[in-house]
Amino acid sequence: MAFIEANSEQHKRELSAELSLDSSDIRSHAWYHGSIPRIRAEELVAKNEQFLVRDCTSRPGDYVLTCRWNNHCLHFVINKVILQPYTVYERIQYTFEDDSFDTVPDLVTFYVGNRRPISVASGAIISRPINRTMPLSFYAAKYCIPQNDYPSLNRDSMITKSPPISLNKYQSALLSERPLSRLSINSQQEEPPPKPKRDSLIKVPLSDKTEPIYINCNGNDYDMNERENLNENIDLHSIKTANDDQQSDENFCPIDSSLFRTIPIHIASLLHSSSNIDPQNYFTFLLAKDNKPLEMSAVNKVRSLLLETGARILANHITKVDLDFIKHFDKEANFGLGIKSGLELVLLPHGGAYRDDILDRAECFKYFVAASLLICNDDERVLILDKWIQTAIEIKTGLGNLMAFRNIMAALALPQISRLQKLWLSLRQRFTSNAVVYESKLRPTLKAVIDCNEPLAPNTTFPYILTMVEIIQKHYKFVDETNAEMNEEEIAEKYQSFKFDFPWETSSSDFGLNLFFSHLEAGRQIVNQCNLFKRNSEIVLDGVVFEELLSDIFTTEFHRRFLWGYRGCIAAASERFSKFEQVLTLLSAKCESNSSSV
Repeated sequence: MAFIEANSEQHKRELSAELSLDSSDIRSHAWYHGSIPRIRAEELVAKNEQFLVRDCTSRPGDYVLTCRWNNHCLHFVINKVILQPYTVYERIQYTFEDDSFDTVPDLVTFYVGNRRPISVASGAIISRPINRTMPLSFYAAKYCIPQNDYPSLNRDSMITKSPPISLNKYQSALLSERPLSRLSINSQQEEPPPKPKRDSLIKVPLSDKTEPIYINCNGNDYDMNERENLNENIDLHSIKTANDDQQSDENFCPIDSSLFRTIPIHIASLLHSSSNIDPQNYFTFLLAKDNKPLEMSAVNKVRSLLLETGARILANHITKVDLDFIKHFDKEANFGLGIKSGLELVLLPHGGAYRDDILDRAECFKYFVAASLLICNDDERVLILDKWIQTAIEIKTGLGNLMAFRNIMAALALPQISRLQKLWLSLRQRFTSNAVVYESKLRPTLKAVIDCNEPLAPNTTFPYILTMVEIIQKHYKFVDETNAEMNEEEIAEKYQSFKFDFPWETSSSDFGLNLFFSHLEAGRQIVNQCNLFKRNSEIVLDGVVFEELLSDIFTTEFHRRFLWGYRGCIAAASERFSKFEQVLTLLSAKCESNSSSV
């Protein structure tokens, strides 16, 4: 009881020290809650106009304003604008849409004091701050957040400003909210858990000077889908220090206790064990809560946005969403085993869910482009077709995004689109130059990209990886489906009958082997150039202002809700795609009949 009271007094002192900092320091404002989870933030803002500011988990270093408006919980990323970059006068300003401010507190004060809507689209107004009652270090420990940004504000640290000892997410999880005796070196009185199987251990080399860590990933020590609650699921009985007298006892996993404070622990199977696409919990002002497929109100909004927005702006938003999808901008992203980018994860066995997400995004984007052409009248259709061609040009030449380029071109090459002869004739008559570029340059470029004959441009931000992802995913799924009880002859027979089902397997004399290995070699080169792609991304999108609604229409969550509705968006990918092919065929036939009648 005395410990609790002492701890409470310490929290009060730390909170008081934080709130007494200079007003330009965001920590001096009680409405700043640090890195609390998104779900917790939504619980706190229970009434309209209530708000708080928290750290952006997907973009470290950025902030998110969470508020409630019209009984909806909204999250607005506070944009950073760099003025006079790469000079001695470089400085950062913070903005939502128009007005910019030197500090986040200045921005919040302006919007609260003037009752200015956060964005024109939402009309959200903030006036009632939700203040924290504990220091930032308390929330960091509670939610297992790295504490680099939240030093303990005791008197000594405020004077010397010495850096705090930081724990990463998993170290904090192992140490927080657990009795110290669970990590005791002498655990002879406890009954050990069952011996883990050898193939269930992940061996993670941490550095040249330390021993590897072994973590049991085969039992029920933790729920792989509950990353945020890791501290409640890891059973520390299965962890034993390397200095234990009974170190040779294989019932325990050896781990050096000093590593808890110095080296990150990578648990690869936790980091992407399921899809990150969650359409039913996705919110946008463009869709009703339980919308139906191709709902007319959403169709009209999408059509207006495409017609009224310039091709380069569309290309910027598409590329930004694509790069966020593969964690291109997240400098602290960690997919396990030291993997820092989704472009690397797609090559690894534990990246299966990530590969499925990439394949799903590519198909959904293709169908979204096709649907945008088939759900409007003839006059608008040729305008939107021309806009997509312009966007493909900008994406390929200006932004180096080969994945989005492929998705747009694949949509325009669908039989439901290419069969509309009057549409393409109208394009040649009204937009002759773009029609010529499409036929003479874009289509040959797409074929060269797919055939690995197109060298990577110096400004590439997102290389073409779709074929490589399909090859790897089909291989791993085939391996997973192979019955472990089969004998060698049965396995060999099954391998002989296995096909990737790519067109070049039957159309080339070598059954596509050269092309197959070309894609694998391209994948190796892509991994080696991840840093270059990231740098290119920062350069081409530097200073670009992004609009929320435009970004929304290019997310995979929006595509699935828009095309299949609230209920159908969670169906299996094969079922969704086969049914939408039928929908596109019906829409195409309707467009063709309408053109004929005219």
